[in-house]
Amino acid sequence: MKKLLVLLSVTFMILTSCSSDSSDNQNNSELVKKIISTSGSSTNTIQYTYNGNKLLSISYNNSQTIQYTYSGNLIINVKKYQPNNFLAGETIYTYDSSQRVSQERYIDYYSSYEETKIYTHNADNTVDFIVVDESLNLTGSTGVIYLNATGEVTKIEKFFQGNFASRYEVTNDNKNNPLKNITGYDKLPTTFNQMHNNLLTKYTNYLGVETSRSEFEYTYNADDYVNTFQQKLYNDGVLQSTTSVQYLYE
Repeated sequence: MKKLLVLLSVTFMILTSCSSDSSDNQNNSELVKKIISTSGSSTNTIQYTYNGNKLLSISYNNSQTIQYTYSGNLIINVKKYQPNNFLAGETIYTYDSSQRVSQERYIDYYSSYEETKIYTHNADNTVDFIVVDESLNLTGSTGVIYLNATGEVTKIEKFFQGNFASRYEVTNDNKNNPLKNITGYDKLPTTFNQMHNNLLTKYTNYLGVETSRSEFEYTYNADDYVNTFQQKLYNDGVLQSTTSVQYLYE
């Protein structure tokens, strides 16, 4: 499970979005087919399978898999499988009348843990959320997601029992994200899964102290989609790791 979570973390960190100017190339329909991620002596291969522009599955090193289920053009279920087809966890999405996620229910089959995030979308480009347990009791965890004019996440603040717990803040480029053309993917409230720009920096602040910082450098193809990038991760100001990523499109 830990290996799966690490791979998922890398994926959600590296897959970030498209631009508001040169990247608004509506004639482009590129879909990322494969990602090759290298950190030190470790190499991971992530492969994508589609039906048209709908994402069917993501496979990690031909062993761990994430499967997607749609209702119309909306993703309503994401299941995560370990080797031997063991269902490790799943997320179930509920949408409001404006096709925005209103609830995100997560079930962890390893620990028999379940929680639901309930989202409130505000007119000032913020989204409030509260976390409840499987019995819909408040857990004390709440937060605010800050969006820019194109709907990109720029900051997330989390609180526990009303007290500040952590802050995640990013800056972005203005180029096309590899996931731009996947149907329904931009509706999911995945943390920093940008859909219009690619991350340049990400800062994590825990209890008022910066604990980690990531910096990203990209190369792009002729249509301003990411070809490669390098991520440098710092903890407490010290470089911890460097990850190189290559995208292959269909």
